[in-house]
Amino acid sequence: MKKLIEALKQAWHKYRVMRCAYVMHSDWKDDLIWCPSQCYKHIEYKGKQFVIYLRWRHSDPWSAEIVECIPDGKFYMHSKGYEWHYLNVSDWADTELNQLKKEVEWYVKDWLVRHIA
Repeated sequence: MKKLIEALKQAWHKYRVMRCAYVMHSDWKDDLIWCPSQCYKHIEYKGKQFVIYLRWRHSDPWSAEIVECIPDGKFYMHSKGYEWHYLNVSDWADTELNQLKKEVEWYVKDWLVRHIA
């Protein structure tokens, strides 16, 4: 019975993540210089504004974070009092940016469902 309940909880969470819809204020903005390369996407979810931030450095794989912003439409990532949240993505090489963006979309929705009421 415990396994069934756990399976139902996981299925319900997966359903909520798939149904999670945020407002996209900008598509990906790519700043792909040699090092560090960075990409940004501005979104809004339940009245809160966020920046999805990707970064690649020569010695590291891509990393991904989401940061809440002051809800003023400017999407400034470095506002005091707002935390950066690391998204535990797979190790993607610099040439695998498109695959990373697809994976990050899932992780962002998962994070929003888990942390934003």
